[in-house]
Amino acid sequence: MKTQLITLWAIAAVISLSCSRTHDIQESDQILIANDLIGKWMITNYSDSGIDKTDLLTAVSIQFNSTGDFLVFKNDSVVSGNWNIEDQIGLDKLNIIVHSQQMPYSTFGATWYAYDHTTNTIRLSNASLTVSETIQLQRI
Repeated sequence: MKTQLITLWAIAAVISLSCSRTHDIQESDQILIANDLIGKWMITNYSDSGIDKTDLLTAVSIQFNSTGDFLVFKNDSVVSGNWNIEDQIGLDKLNIIVHSQQMPYSTFGATWYAYDHTTNTIRLSNASLTVSETIQLQRI
């Protein structure tokens, strides 16, 4: 009986941990649409698990095209990918696929929650059990 209780407790703990943290950002009434993203952006802030890592992305810019193409520029290199917006209740998900596993390109390949945006800035959050990232973008 004790073994069954311990097993049930362990399963409940795993389920609550895996569901408890999808993002650290509160819901937003703002709706992200494709026209909000289309264009070229520079990274003005990047934080990984509370550590400021903006310096790793200072030479990087990204571009969202109306065709769903996503480009990452670093010096003379360009890496492509795709993007789309998935409507959510309270927060919109921005899904980005990057066709490279190399840093810094792979940094962008994730599901991001758009929680704050204006015409010229967008803030994104990506959180899971192993990582909690935020990125702030500034339109170029």
